[in-house]
Amino acid sequence: MRPAMYQPFAQEEVFAGSLVVRSSTDPSTLLVPATQVVRQVDPRVPIGKVGTLAELRDESVSSQRINALLVSGFGAVALLIAAVGLAGVLGFSASQRINEIGVRMSLGAHPSQVRRMIVLEGATLLAIGLVMGGLASVFATGVVEGMLFGVTRNDPTTLAGVAALMALVGVTAAWIPAMRASSIQPVEALRSE
Repeated sequence: MRPAMYQPFAQEEVFAGSLVVRSSTDPSTLLVPATQVVRQVDPRVPIGKVGTLAELRDESVSSQRINALLVSGFGAVALLIAAVGLAGVLGFSASQRINEIGVRMSLGAHPSQVRRMIVLEGATLLAIGLVMGGLASVFATGVVEGMLFGVTRNDPTTLAGVAALMALVGVTAAWIPAMRASSIQPVEALRSE
């Protein structure tokens, strides 16, 4: 805390400062009367900015809100890219294994077994990504610690929530190629060879 001293306005004219008015009514209705009271005390005092506390608060955190929106937007785009990438890798892997899937299905494999095989392949990639991402987040939180509000540095609830969201996205991204692979007709897969 910096030292502060209060002096009567009549003792020393101060041309910088703030006037705060507490009210039980709507504060916007007091803007004009408060300005008039200041003018009655000293008409020479410049009045630069008049507003409610809510307006001042919103203005003071506007840059943090913009940063939060940008980071959230980039996070959403990264999540979408990760989902599309995982679905693409698994789709490519399944397309390279059409003959294998056709042979499995012609030998009696049920489409649910084929789906499970593709989803487990995606779950393996997902588990590796979650472990690496979890380790990276433990070390990287020091960089973004200043932007965190109401969240501790290594908050287990936040980490678990993000991991659950990533797992949901990963399983959904793996499900799409798994459904395609399980709809392959064994005759067509073997004929393409």
